[in-house]
Amino acid sequence: KDHAELRQTPQSCVFLNMSTTEVLCTTSAEALAMGKFVILPKHPSNEFFLDFPNCLSYSSLEECVEQLLYAHANDPKPLSAEHRRALSWEGATERLYEAAAITHGQVKQRQQLGLYKEQQKAAKTHVDMARKSQFVSELFSGKMVLKRFSSSVSTTSSASTHNAPSSNGNNDTISSHNSMTEEEGPQPQGAE
Repeated sequence: KDHAELRQTPQSCVFLNMSTTEVLCTTSAEALAMGKFVILPKHPSNEFFLDFPNCLSYSSLEECVEQLLYAHANDPKPLSAEHRRALSWEGATERLYEAAAITHGQVKQRQQLGLYKEQQKAAKTHVDMARKSQFVSELFSGKMVLKRFSSSVSTTSSASTHNAPSSNGNNDTISSHNSMTEEEGPQPQGAE
């Protein structure tokens, strides 16, 4: 059906994701967070979702149809606090830390194999690229210009209200609130 025609159908509580190649599975997570049934193939990329009571998995087309019929005949269960946390950014960050963690023994093994220094270089390169990317994004989005402009305006107005004009009638106040010098050039946030 065309999307415009779907407006006439009652709100659905079923999300069918037949993909076995989607890496992030974001749509499945969103559907679960919205309290919908999520019907997924049994596949390693979907393992995280199998613990959710509203996740209905299948191994064959026949099972998929059975799960669809079940979902249309039943109401999804409300998410527990534990499941809501698992779908939050905090929960995702905790899983990332757990997945990235290595033991002291693994560090020693990597040092002995000469991998540790290479991995440190790769990590530093990644962080440096992220900083440069942020700088470029701010530069082209105008944020850097706005930051500099608002900084100079607030400093100038602050200086003019707190400093009396000199005897020659000019205000010789120099702003010391510059975020960069001419020699340094613009710096990405956090690089100072």
